[in-house]
Amino acid sequence: MFFLHNYNDNDDDDDMGLEQHSTKELCMLLLPHLLVQMSGFGFILPTKRHPDGNRIWNEYRWHALFFFLRCVILMALAWSRKTTTMTMTTTTTQTLSKERYYPLANIAAVLFTMMGVDAVDAWFTSHTKQSPSATTTIRGLKGPPGLLHLMSAAQFHATLNSLLTTHHMSVQCSALAVVQLSAFGMTLCRKGIISHVHGLILYTLVVLLGMLVICHDLTERDLFYSAIAVGNMAAFVRMNLCVNKYIIWTVVCIAIPIIQENAVWWENVSRGEHCSSSFKCSCSTNKSKRGLYDNLAKVNLN
Repeated sequence: MFFLHNYNDNDDDDDMGLEQHSTKELCMLLLPHLLVQMSGFGFILPTKRHPDGNRIWNEYRWHALFFFLRCVILMALAWSRKTTTMTMTTTTTQTLSKERYYPLANIAAVLFTMMGVDAVDAWFTSHTKQSPSATTTIRGLKGPPGLLHLMSAAQFHATLNSLLTTHHMSVQCSALAVVQLSAFGMTLCRKGIISHVHGLILYTLVVLLGMLVICHDLTERDLFYSAIAVGNMAAFVRMNLCVNKYIIWTVVCIAIPIIQENAVWWENVSRGEHCSSSFKCSCSTNKSKRGLYDNLAKVNLN
């Protein structure tokens, strides 16, 4: 409700009103989420996953913790990027040079999450004697195959968008909502408050919420068609060809600068429009750096 309120009351803002808050206020807003996340470790949960796959178990809360940390780290990077741009008094060249470190930090956050989740999977697989597929959130879930396939693909798009994180915090806020609402739905299923079908519907809705925010962000940045294509290819190669995920994401990380540099050209081609090479480079460069130059101009004027 907080994000909806800010989004509706701030039509001129492209980050759901989050940029209007100070660092202290944002930390206070995240504090309840942190307390909720950590309070989950105070309950006794089953070691093995229920056969229907939609009831919270011990391993999942560790998964949720790592994804929670990824959201918070990326939000901190986005906030740092936003505040650095707004307060920077150095030259544009120096500022752009500092911008190069943020994509590397995004990659580090994503890899940290992957390795953390893999370590949790390995530990629980060896101690509970469950098959690896039984501990995977989507593959161990009972539901329509088509729906489960789309949910798995959504996870790839969420990871790709994490790598593409800029100064927008709203995307990671929605990802945080997906993580915690999913755990909440699993808790309701475990308590018998809602059925497996209702839990599956709830999980579908929260995933849809996250995808809507991702699609809006990509559209605003002229990256929709290219990012969706790359995310779908990554999902296809992983789920159908069983290629190691670290190989897939290494290739994606190499391709991301190319995608961003040619964002406008990708969009024009996807719409069936023609764009000359010189115009392509000019458009993509100006589009990606327009907000940065505007903020620097404001600082210099002040």
